Amino acid sequence: MQQRVLGASGVTVSRLVYGCMRLVGGGQAQGKRAVRAAVDAGFTIFDHADIYADGGCERLFGEVLAESPGLRERLALVSKCGIRGAGSPGAEAPKPAMSTMAPPAPTQRSQPKATPASTATRSVPGPRTSSR
Repeated sequence: MQQRVLGASGVTVSRLVYGCMRLVGGGQAQGKRAVRAAVDAGFTIFDHADIYADGGCERLFGEVLAESPGLRERLALVSKCGIRGAGSPGAEAPKPAMSTMAPPAPTQRSQPKATPASTATRSVPGPRTSSR
């Protein structure tokens, strides 16, 4: 799979982002196989949100990381928080616990290989975002 440098961060990630919204829909074992297959296919960036299966997708992904020593250091995770469906408590505002949390400390990553001058100034699209 093609790799790209993520903006000015210097972090190299797969060109495609693996969306984790439906990881637990087919059961735990199938979800874990899906994550491992995505990694084997070259995905290195995974999209999460606390609303996916009410946190179940993040828990399953965490189990895969716990079962796979060294895997976390090879991946980039993107997430959204505070998303609420219409009619849910606090739908008009993010969850207080999530909106006051400090972001996690960045992980130490190896520096990307030098980029040829002809492509060094090319813009790299960032991860997809949602306005849900």
